[in-house]
Amino acid sequence: MMDNSAKEIERSPLVSIIVVTYNSSMFIIDTLDSVKNQNYGNIELIVTDDHSKDDTVALIEDWIKENAASFVHCELVTSPVNSGITPNINRALKYISGDWVKVLPGDDLLFPDSISNLLNCEIDANVGLIYSRARAFYKLQKMDGPAFGAALAKPYERSLLLDNPIPAMATLIRRDVVETLDGYDERYPFIDDYPMWFRIIKEKWEIKFLECVTAGYRLHTQNISKSGYNPYYKSLYKFQKENLLMKGLKYGFIYLTYTRYLDYLIYRIKEKLSHPTAIKVANGLNFLKPSFCWDYVKVRIGMDQNFH
Repeated sequence: MMDNSAKEIERSPLVSIIVVTYNSSMFIIDTLDSVKNQNYGNIELIVTDDHSKDDTVALIEDWIKENAASFVHCELVTSPVNSGITPNINRALKYISGDWVKVLPGDDLLFPDSISNLLNCEIDANVGLIYSRARAFYKLQKMDGPAFGAALAKPYERSLLLDNPIPAMATLIRRDVVETLDGYDERYPFIDDYPMWFRIIKEKWEIKFLECVTAGYRLHTQNISKSGYNPYYKSLYKFQKENLLMKGLKYGFIYLTYTRYLDYLIYRIKEKLSHPTAIKVANGLNFLKPSFCWDYVKVRIGMDQNFH
């Protein structure tokens, strides 16, 4: 006879957690342990590695040997080449069978009640994305950084143009959504979340926000969006140019569209021309942004006042 806990698991939606790794050896065990420590029982874990050069894969293999029994299904997927974040996620999608999908970077964390909190709410059939707030942190022992994330106001597309308030590590995506969209957009291999949110909106899925904090975003020098990593910015500016500029004009966001195009132009000059003079000219284009000029003047005034 099935005990009560087994019956509860059977009734609960299966959640597929995809942990995405690349040279993640410093943090991956913390991340995997946070998945194992969920108070929600019906979870499958797929770890997908994008050809790490360090000992990430060996660490994952050893961890899986010890902890695979904690999950409905647990598997490591590897790649013979480094292909980027979105292809790495898409490889893992071939192995999932859950009703909901969570993508978790290999340096971030889930709080113990993450999955149960995200699913412990009224979820209509037209809700394709559920998300909460996340908390930034530097050290695991001191989770006292600022919480971030906010409700996305309707119309979703207009609000998302102004700001992305959806913490990627604190989301659940309905599997039907992922399958309808044929996975993540590999035209932008190093930016996964922002294009996905726009595609979910385009398909008319509803988005549900919860005020609770369910995940931790680890701050460190290797965060891809903070490290000056060129492929990330190449994907970001390509996505902005091909998708956001015309949308901005559609909603009358003239200044936003103008500054985004300048950012793209500055990036392209730096990418194509490495000469110091070209880089200086590219950086000088920032002065065509009124906000940049004003910030620069305020800093200069502050410096002068401090000097006197």
